[in-house]
Amino acid sequence: MSPFWKPPGGSKTFPAALTLVWGAAQIYIGYKFLSHGLPAGGGAAIALGVLLFASGIGLWSNRTWARWPAIAVFSVLLLMQGFTMVGHKLTLSSLINLGSLIYLIGAIFVYFSPHRREGPESDPQAKPEDSPLVSLVLLLRKPRYLDARILASYLESAWGGKYTVVDGKSAPEASNSPDGLPRLVVARPPSLVVTAPTGVFAVHNFDRPYGDNRGHDTTELRTAQALAEHRAWMSVDLIKGFPPFDTPESAYPSIAKLIAALSGPDCIAIYRPETNQFNLWDESLEEQLRSPTPLAIFSTPTFAPVLSVETGDAKMAAAVATARTRWPEFANAYTRRDGSDFMVKAPVTVNNKTEFIWIEVETLGEENITGKLANDPIDLGNLKLGSTVTVRLADLNDWMFVRNGEPVGLFTAAAFSDSTGGKPS
Repeated sequence: MSPFWKPPGGSKTFPAALTLVWGAAQIYIGYKFLSHGLPAGGGAAIALGVLLFASGIGLWSNRTWARWPAIAVFSVLLLMQGFTMVGHKLTLSSLINLGSLIYLIGAIFVYFSPHRREGPESDPQAKPEDSPLVSLVLLLRKPRYLDARILASYLESAWGGKYTVVDGKSAPEASNSPDGLPRLVVARPPSLVVTAPTGVFAVHNFDRPYGDNRGHDTTELRTAQALAEHRAWMSVDLIKGFPPFDTPESAYPSIAKLIAALSGPDCIAIYRPETNQFNLWDESLEEQLRSPTPLAIFSTPTFAPVLSVETGDAKMAAAVATARTRWPEFANAYTRRDGSDFMVKAPVTVNNKTEFIWIEVETLGEENITGKLANDPIDLGNLKLGSTVTVRLADLNDWMFVRNGEPVGLFTAAAFSDSTGGKPS
């Protein structure tokens, strides 16, 4: 068994912690009753509190014996809360108590059932094959401050309604939710817990590199650079969805809208742990994330991929040789304008850094080719998409053009697909 100060992990931590808080609160209420001369009520409250606090210790220690006592005490408290509310005006605190009790009974019943006790938990750093996360992650250039009140403003912008901050230090803010559903943010930085009409979510904000990208193919050099350069990350994870939002397909639109609200100029990339999909960040993704089909952002790379192949790769060397041998085919088509989108791929070097990059051809010479960069380089000084460069014909790596709607050339692209098992990034 792990030390007591170590949380049970994943989806178990929050209900176990709340059980301890409720138990301590019941003991305190019982003490107040006794101090006001109400021994019967005080004794009952202290008895329930002690049992609940002991159950909380058991849950925190991952002991299955604590499951049913905790559920029993919370059920008694739920009945008491229900009787108290009958014939009285509904208040924010009573609704919060009622919602919390219902959530705790369900969470303890599900998360602490015996068949889940030894199973994988929803750890934000867990391997995807162990327990796929319904989550979206933003990789950031630098750490960002986020507390419960700031998150509440993002939630209201992304999801609507008024979110109440529960931090134990001040009275909850009044809710103006017309549907009466609980909308809460529990202050537990760097991981904040959100209760919304669609479900319970965790919003993580860590000032360290994200660890759950081990399986991503980093032969795509832009991706490798993003993984190397990011210094912090934020994510929105589904803990439990409420029907009809209790499937990954129905949860992702809500997650994506909040991710869009949390995004900014410090974002480098966005990652989906469940499927190990990755895309570089661009402001245009915000609108797509707010659409009914947000996961479409992973279908097409935001920027043209820059691919890496092992030096000495026989298939790649043969592809380059084919491109150079068939170069007259490209030159003749370009001269006759028998096609469109004439491009070559060749090495471009700036400050001792070389990238093989596509160039939109403007001029063909006997020894040189001049044109504009067809995609943004990774690190070539001031060069960018559209910059004019001149390369040597002797350094030609590949070429392509479009004729009758079909591409001609692209020899290295086919070789790269073969070399990486048919999975170019």
